[in-house]
Amino acid sequence: MIWLIGHKGMLGREVLSRLEKNECLHEVSDMEVDIADEHQLRSFIGTRSPDWMVNCSAYTAVDRAEDEPWLAFRVNADGVRNLARVAKEKGAKFLHISTDYVFDGISWATPWFMLLNYGSLMVVFLVIAHNRAKGKKD
Repeated sequence: MIWLIGHKGMLGREVLSRLEKNECLHEVSDMEVDIADEHQLRSFIGTRSPDWMVNCSAYTAVDRAEDEPWLAFRVNADGVRNLARVAKEKGAKFLHISTDYVFDGISWATPWFMLLNYGSLMVVFLVIAHNRAKGKKD
């Protein structure tokens, strides 16, 4: 089973349509599960055992992220960390899809290409989420 997180966003809708088209067994969630709240996340997943967790969710208000970095951090770092931890505990493969505001999709020689300040924030969030999922301190 594939758990698709963030199925109501632009990317999530596209992934969902492909899952349905290919008749893949899946479950979806969006705003009804606060991925930054580890307790709520664990409560939602309960005894489910997904093979894959595909994260299409993100704080994507690029302009507001400049004024609300803590909220962007909560979703894009803490939320991703929590999903990675749950995936590891459940033995699920975890796919986190980022944005072209961080990675330009053109040059792998410069993978941290910053398009906006939002991109800079996202790189920090992803590194922190990765470290936290591995149990490292910030």
